[in-house]
Amino acid sequence: MKKLLLPLLLALLMLAGCQSLYPDDDLYVSEHVAPFAYRETETEPPTSGTEKPEEMATVSCASDIREAIKHMLDRGESTAQLRLLNYDGDVDKDMKNMYYALRNDTPKYAYCMDGPPSYSVTQEQSDRILNLEIVIQKDVQAIRTRLYKKDAIEEEIITALRQQLSSYTIQISGYQETDWYSLLDAYVLEHPDQIVEAPSISVYVFPDRGRIRVLELHFDYNTDQETLSQRKIEVNFFLNLILNQLSRSTPEEMVETISKYLLPGTGYVADPNATVYSQVVLKTGGSSRTMASTVAYLCNRAGAECEIVAGERDGVPWYWNRIMTDGRWRSFDLHAAALVGDFHPVLLPSGEMLGYSWDVLRYPEVLEPEPAEPTETGDPSETGDPTETGEPTEPTETGEPTEPTEPTEPIQSTEAIESTETP
Repeated sequence: MKKLLLPLLLALLMLAGCQSLYPDDDLYVSEHVAPFAYRETETEPPTSGTEKPEEMATVSCASDIREAIKHMLDRGESTAQLRLLNYDGDVDKDMKNMYYALRNDTPKYAYCMDGPPSYSVTQEQSDRILNLEIVIQKDVQAIRTRLYKKDAIEEEIITALRQQLSSYTIQISGYQETDWYSLLDAYVLEHPDQIVEAPSISVYVFPDRGRIRVLELHFDYNTDQETLSQRKIEVNFFLNLILNQLSRSTPEEMVETISKYLLPGTGYVADPNATVYSQVVLKTGGSSRTMASTVAYLCNRAGAECEIVAGERDGVPWYWNRIMTDGRWRSFDLHAAALVGDFHPVLLPSGEMLGYSWDVLRYPEVLEPEPAEPTETGDPSETGDPTETGEPTEPTETGEPTEPTEPTEPIQSTEAIESTETP
């Protein structure tokens, strides 16, 4: 009997011990499954002939090839192989027209290629294989795509200029002809607080015509971006310093104050390559353009109505200012005053700007209104039409008009366009 009880007792003790080691079946399972899963995910798969090769893409028509080329450019791949499956056209003919189809459909892809893609057709067993090779000259991912909305597109381009980028490229759907150079040049001229060094600007549009086109802009500076950013801070410090002195000033007082800050006692020279930084901060040299730009900005910020006039002085392209006072424009030229050391510029009527010439239609003279003549109550038929007497009904301009001399540039050109900087 004892012999039977002893094995039974041992069995009960073993059973109790197992239950104490694994009191929870779920915990037991989880503790074993986790290490197993971990070992599976961490173990590198064998590489000896077990990897499945990437399946070759198939194309059946010209549009399939076109999409494959786009896919290559999107991924930056210069070569690819495509299986021709039930191809419904002439491969040679389709490949000959492929580049032009891309240019008309999505020109940014044709723009990024150095000419049409190279190709060959080979036979592999029962399959015909199209081998493609592309020379990639630009990154298609760097080209933005936009619908033409005038204000939005212009703001985006101005932002690139304001951020001092070296280049900017965009594909525009619904493209409309625009004088991009004039847009950028006007912003440079009117915002000396933002653009402290006028870049050399080049504009290129691809293709020559079409509803969808690529616009590429280049901005070439003589100063690196970090230095330009620092100079912008210094320029704005001095501009704000001058603005603090212009509050509640008359136009005449504004011009007098600005001349004291911008005209140095000695050392001012004409510099055709002057920047806003050299004009405002260094005060060692300037140009008529940078001076007129800075003066107009300060006067307008101070509440006056001031314009930049582009014309000629003694037959040389020149910029100066005119400011509204007492209902009339009065002209002045701080750059010319600085060259002779004149610290008390005089505001002159346009007729007294000797040696200057400009487009009077672009800058009309604003005259004081003449007193109205008393109205007569007689028969209207007896009064007649004053225009029939041959007498002018509008005052005539006595300035020296000339044709505008501002530069124009076709936009389908990679030639650099520089802002005219004249001493």
